[in-house]
Amino acid sequence: MKQKDLRIGNYIQHGNYVAIVGPAFFTSWDNYDFEKDGIFKPEIQPIPLTEEWLVKFGFEDIYGAFISTKWMWNFQIEKHESFKDGWIFFIEEEGIVAPPSIKIKYVHQLQNLYFALTGEELEINDDTKTE
Repeated sequence: MKQKDLRIGNYIQHGNYVAIVGPAFFTSWDNYDFEKDGIFKPEIQPIPLTEEWLVKFGFEDIYGAFISTKWMWNFQIEKHESFKDGWIFFIEEEGIVAPPSIKIKYVHQLQNLYFALTGEELEINDDTKTE
């Protein structure tokens, strides 16, 4: 994972803990164990996107597809046989899927994609906060 893949507010794995990227993350190179070219050392890893994380972000499980209806479109994420180790994200409006579908594997990718599409942060529901 590279530094350029992250934004303030992204969730990452730092050792045994889930951490939230803050402003100091980008200015304190020595504190965050960077190797050359902005690549993180093994202590900092992306968090795999799971059903649990989708529910925390407010997506509803509807027959194995996770859907967010917050906007005028439906954001839908589901497993697909063409991408065995991740998820397929797409937008649906009135039963029509808008291309392209996007492959995502990690929590920070979903956060960044959601922000790019809506201009808002993808927030964890209060009743499902991480510890």
